[in-house]
Amino acid sequence: MKDFLLELWQASAARRIVALVDLLIGIALAMPTVGGQIIGILLGVPAPTEFNLAINLLGLVVVVWSVARLKITRARNDLAALDNLARVGITIYLIRGMVLGGLSPVLTIFVATELGGLALQVRWGTIKNLVLRSRRLS
Repeated sequence: MKDFLLELWQASAARRIVALVDLLIGIALAMPTVGGQIIGILLGVPAPTEFNLAINLLGLVVVVWSVARLKITRARNDLAALDNLARVGITIYLIRGMVLGGLSPVLTIFVATELGGLALQVRWGTIKNLVLRSRRLS
């Protein structure tokens, strides 16, 4: 029981850290003008106005999702699993866009943050908790 509680605490702490980092990035991207400036700095050119709106909307979605992951306690394992699935999908789209669609390699930064968050959550919990849950059910 002690090991189980320790694993749950570690998984929960890792998920909170990932959600907090996502929240901070999301807040910056959701702020009008700031999100576009951040992307402009990364790309080395000013971002077009339409692009700013898309970045702000994306930042807003990230903020809402991060708050949900921080606040909803009963379904945290399920939220983390969904978050991991979204991270894989985002990574695939970004890599595809860089290879086939001419997206800037600067977006590799976002690929790294998605894979880093995925690795942290998987390492400390999602898979372990699913295995532990299945053992309890059997």
